Amino acid sequence: MKTSTSFLVGIYLATSALMATAMAPDVKAAPLFGSEFGGSAIYEINTSDGSAVNNGSAGHITNGLAYNGQTGTMYSNGGSGLYTIDTSNAATTLVGGYGSTQYSGLTFSGDYSTLYAIRGGDFYSINQNTAATTLIGNMGGPATAGVVDLATDSSGTVYMMGLDENLYTVDVGTGLASSLGAVSGIFGIGNSGNGVTSISFDENDVLHAISTTGDRLITIDVDTLVATTIGGDIGGDIRGLAFAIDATQVPEPGMLVPFALGIIGLGYARRKRAA
Repeated sequence: MKTSTSFLVGIYLATSALMATAMAPDVKAAPLFGSEFGGSAIYEINTSDGSAVNNGSAGHITNGLAYNGQTGTMYSNGGSGLYTIDTSNAATTLVGGYGSTQYSGLTFSGDYSTLYAIRGGDFYSINQNTAATTLIGNMGGPATAGVVDLATDSSGTVYMMGLDENLYTVDVGTGLASSLGAVSGIFGIGNSGNGVTSISFDENDVLHAISTTGDRLITIDVDTLVATTIGGDIGGDIRGLAFAIDATQVPEPGMLVPFALGIIGLGYARRKRAA
């Protein structure tokens, strides 16, 4: 009995180690892209030093970027329409027009089913296939500055930040924004209206942003609200920021459980036959 118990414990420990390894794969770091508002350039930004490579011109203003990690499609608010962008060469394809209205900020829900944007002080959802917009609700005032962006972390929480230096969370059901407080340490802080122009979370839930002064890449700790500057002036008015995170790299833990139980059961059956 003691031998059988020891054998099962060994199988359990080995299987647990296997599951832990499978559930924590070596996920490739996602590239970061930024879109220039007036100059229309699409940049690939190095997250180590903040340097940027110009991949081409979108041919129109871009005011918000969002990447669908399930389909591998990058979206942008461009002038008065929703576009998809080939980030390798900045070629764009019109999804649909907004009419004469312009939207700022762009992010997906955690499951990539819904695209969100801001117009004035209101929070909207946008159909990613047709560009049809639906008003969700008023954000309560903080988004009226005009330059503002949205970002979604891995839990599905939507954040907003713009020129007023405060970081907000957004209730996607009502559109209401709630302030988490002012962010300190942003490059050039202290100037009037000096916050950020765009934000995006990486695959490790680190919030990256572009400072209003100097267009520098920074990171923001969402718990302490402290910013850290990574690099120098990118050289463009970056109004969109998005990590191209491949959601298909994330493992499905539920599929590993039957596999693990099968290994334990097989080991037990073999031990019983041997006895």
